[in-house]
Amino acid sequence: MKQDDVVVFKGTAKGLQLVLNDKIHYTLLLKRLRDKLKETAGFFRGAKVIVHPGNRELQPAHYLELSDILQKEYGLILLRWMAKGEQEAVKEQVDTVVPASPAEISRDREPLIVTRTLRSGQQITHDGSILLLGDVNHGASVMAGGDIIVLGVCRGAVHAGIHGNAKAWVAAHRLQPTQLRIANVIACAPDGAKPPVCPEIARMRAGEVVIEPANLR
Repeated sequence: MKQDDVVVFKGTAKGLQLVLNDKIHYTLLLKRLRDKLKETAGFFRGAKVIVHPGNRELQPAHYLELSDILQKEYGLILLRWMAKGEQEAVKEQVDTVVPASPAEISRDREPLIVTRTLRSGQQITHDGSILLLGDVNHGASVMAGGDIIVLGVCRGAVHAGIHGNAKAWVAAHRLQPTQLRIANVIACAPDGAKPPVCPEIARMRAGEVVIEPANLR
């Protein structure tokens, strides 16, 4: 079983859903959950999440332990535990969150969660912040009025703070954009730059875009 199949974050119309595989031992599940959250370098901190434990029969102590990991250790906001019968309904929501169209425009200032990779020619524009669970390939672009978080490799063009918000920032597991803009300031990758080896964050400092290792905790 692949590690990515054990703990899965999915975007829904109401926020994040955390699906826990019910086929592996509980102790291993805890390890994989901590590993997954550690890999995201705090990107999910403050996010509201609904947890689906699958068909696993959790004891009261298990609920407390999982809640502590999510909320106390990694700063997520646990809304509720999902009942077994809700699984199919949520799957339908997930399938309709992101339309197939290459352009997605929203006037809602709530964070937009996108659960797919953007390919060349595709664009997302949103007045609020954007959380993208996938890659931004070369030739794709993401534009947000707020922050941009890419839980994957960012090789396309990204523009945070499109309405002039200089406090906006861009973060990614691997930040390798062809062009990066915050508010009205543009930063291009220098020729011969080495690929990043850790999650990075780009933000404004003294009127310039600075890229540094992400430490969001």
